[in-house]
Amino acid sequence: MRYAPAIGFEKNDFNRQDFDLNINIKSFRPIATFFRKDIALDSGATLNAKFASEKQTANFNFYAPEFKYNGIRLTHLIIDQNANLKNMELQTSIDQINFTDSTYIKNVNISNTLVNDSLQFNIKMSELEASNSLDLNGVIRFAHAKPAFINFYPSNILINKEQWLVNNDAQLKISKGKWYFEKLTLSHAEQKVHIDGILSNDVSDQINLRFEDFNLSSLNGITKPHGINLLGNLNGKIEVNSVFKSPFIVANIKTSPSFTTISQ
Repeated sequence: MRYAPAIGFEKNDFNRQDFDLNINIKSFRPIATFFRKDIALDSGATLNAKFASEKQTANFNFYAPEFKYNGIRLTHLIIDQNANLKNMELQTSIDQINFTDSTYIKNVNISNTLVNDSLQFNIKMSELEASNSLDLNGVIRFAHAKPAFINFYPSNILINKEQWLVNNDAQLKISKGKWYFEKLTLSHAEQKVHIDGILSNDVSDQINLRFEDFNLSSLNGITKPHGINLLGNLNGKIEVNSVFKSPFIVANIKTSPSFTTISQ
């Protein structure tokens, strides 16, 4: 691949490829058998693409009014991809991601630029004036026959209207389907969440979460839609094995919890 040769994808020579592709899905049911059973598209999805091998450009736009995957519903999904001699860009926007009817994320925008063995990324979730929002910036660097390393740039993380910071000296890497975390810390004033370990399918791989004076009210954005208002602080450690396959949890925590039921 021109933009990340260190990845080592095999190169193949093709004949001239100059064509346009336009697809309008009026009904998903007749073609559903060509997709995984946990994928569904709403009527009105479109795909428009243009390929020009002599100019070495490729562009496509995909739009779906509603896209469902494994119970998660994405509303107004747009994916734009542009590739040329210089770089490859991929932009994704989603009006709303619903995990359940009452648990959702609004206004998700993801921007990626791949060039010179580096993937620059920006992830935005929710409006900046919302109680909870994310504006995460970083880079993934690729090297031949080595893990891909992730570094974060200055970012904005707002949880329950509180500004949280991510340490820039954290070491994150991806290798053979596993995510490795070393010394990643999220902090706000005296509150800290430390993350170390491995995310994978393997039972022996473990991710460790350590909490220091974590204010449980920070989770109210998730719990309030279910009629629960949390108060108090959390200290201690939570260990999760086999996160991507069959997760199981071991916890050693101390809380001063209090919660009230909210009238619906």
